[in-house]
Amino acid sequence: EVRFALDDETRARQRMDRAPLILLALAAAAGLIFYARRAAVRLIRRRLQPGESRARRTAAAALAATVRAAVLASGLGLFLLALRQADVAGPAGEQLLFNLAGGLGALVFARALALAWYAPDEPMLRISEVGDEEARTAARAALMIGVSFVLEAVLIVEGQSVGLSRGSLAALNLVALVPGSLAMWALAGKVAPPPAAEGDAAAAASGAPGEADEGGAVVSRLTRLAALAMRASALVAPALAVAGYFAASRFVFYPVAVTVGLVGLGVLLFTLMHEAVESWLERGGEDGSPELRLIPVVFGFLLVCAGRPLLELIWGARPGDLADVWDLIVGGVQLG
Repeated sequence: EVRFALDDETRARQRMDRAPLILLALAAAAGLIFYARRAAVRLIRRRLQPGESRARRTAAAALAATVRAAVLASGLGLFLLALRQADVAGPAGEQLLFNLAGGLGALVFARALALAWYAPDEPMLRISEVGDEEARTAARAALMIGVSFVLEAVLIVEGQSVGLSRGSLAALNLVALVPGSLAMWALAGKVAPPPAAEGDAAAAASGAPGEADEGGAVVSRLTRLAALAMRASALVAPALAVAGYFAASRFVFYPVAVTVGLVGLGVLLFTLMHEAVESWLERGGEDGSPELRLIPVVFGFLLVCAGRPLLELIWGARPGDLADVWDLIVGGVQLG
């Protein structure tokens, strides 16, 4: 397809006409990916002073993650746009670019979320209370899981669209799954509850009174459950792939990885809201609107409600199934 596109004189003239746009998109993509992203994070880090409150550090980490994701996604989008405008791909190439965009989106999300939690090179922007070496290991593992999604999009999804044999798909499935499974196992050991929850859990364990003792214990149990699920997925998925259970291995690995990312995003947003409310209460003193502590509770409930349909889609529900449930909610259920 590429050779045919390059030999086509009509498409060659169109490429020459679009050359300024193609070059501009490539230059903008390079600037966003290699310069603007780092400059924006440096600016955010420069505004943080040593000894800043946890609320400000959490807000800065969330802002830095958003900037990283938005700028990197924009740069990659411009690069893919330049390839589209160059018109050197046929139907299979266009499908490959579409699949690649989805895989790169997962990679960008995994990288941004990992840098928000662990920030291996920027301890001031780190939310998790792990050491520098552990932070580097966790960030690399999360990035490798994102790479596994890119490999899955390019090798498996594209392979299915071009009609590769089942044996070829099974072999390529190992190439995509094994690195991601190893990374999943490594990341499971670095998963930890937010520091505030850790403190509450410690207080509960020591018998100290506190309103958040039970909440901290619940978060700790959920964290251990998440780590157990990640380790189980990291072991079972490649074993199924080696045994030839192509679909089962993918079902065991990718939904778990996406669920971990979705839950990580939810916990990040909840932590941000919790720290903002606590900071506001500290500035207002002990007598300043204590009922504001209910805001994170309501926000957490809304996060769960918003995440429920996404989790159902991740684990195999169809949009039509969700539409049916929504119709029941809106229209009610007739009894008798």
